[in-house]
Amino acid sequence: MARIEYPVWTVARSALAMPFRYPLALVRFGLLPLLIATVCLPPPLNIGQTTTTTVDGVDTGAITDMFSTTDNELGLRDLVGFLLMLPFAAAFAAAWNRLTATGDATTMGRAPIAFDARTVGVIWGFIRLACVALGMGLLVVVALFLIFGKYQDGQLSFNISYTTEVDGLGPTLAMIAAMLLVTLAFAWFVLRFALIIPAAAMANPISLKESWRLSAPVQFRLFGAALVATAGFFIVYLLMSLVLALLFGALGARGTFYVAVVLYFPVLVYAHAVWAGLLGASYGLLQPAHFAAEAKAFD
Repeated sequence: MARIEYPVWTVARSALAMPFRYPLALVRFGLLPLLIATVCLPPPLNIGQTTTTTVDGVDTGAITDMFSTTDNELGLRDLVGFLLMLPFAAAFAAAWNRLTATGDATTMGRAPIAFDARTVGVIWGFIRLACVALGMGLLVVVALFLIFGKYQDGQLSFNISYTTEVDGLGPTLAMIAAMLLVTLAFAWFVLRFALIIPAAAMANPISLKESWRLSAPVQFRLFGAALVATAGFFIVYLLMSLVLALLFGALGARGTFYVAVVLYFPVLVYAHAVWAGLLGASYGLLQPAHFAAEAKAFD
């Protein structure tokens, strides 16, 4: 079987750069999901500043200024907000998948949003992928309970915390490495099934089994591209944070709050675009017969 061309750096760079190459498309298709998210799911931000007052050298107490956008409780409102936002997020993902898979902005559909069979397919893909992740997560939790759980006097306890002071440096580092490997393995596993999203966006729905088979020849290169794209995303995020911190830093806690609010939703849309772009570009390379213009994404 011929080796499938999958340039890791090119795919990751394309996913990161697409929002900057098509800023108008990002705004046209991402603004509505952004507004829906703002209304339905306010960011869970709590930022405080404590100042101590003194009179004649005597501490008279501390005053805390707290800036918050959430009640710190997950409830019905948050669930309803997520369900209201999901169709808009799926429609954006579907449009962005088509852009990155073909390199042709005309394939995105009608702005600002297009609720069609492809969007419904992406929503169904989200649900199936979430079920896979949830099932895998439950298996990991059960395995951890079997390894670290204790049952004594009718009570089940579970503790995997390690500290260098109590357990020593070696066991602590070993535990950190083990948890990192579990996290990476989990991400690799979910990525193998994630091609159902761009397939649905291209009106060519596939099963979880087909996604697993389709991603097999490039599974580690796909995982590598995901790691590179994630690292690149955090670099962009840090640069944006630095610029805003310089602008609002003199305002103290209030300035930090403004930075967090200003960054939260644009970063959310950018992250969504990066991951949709990664999957779309990957599917475009793995199924080139469906796209006559897939090479344009890597110009």
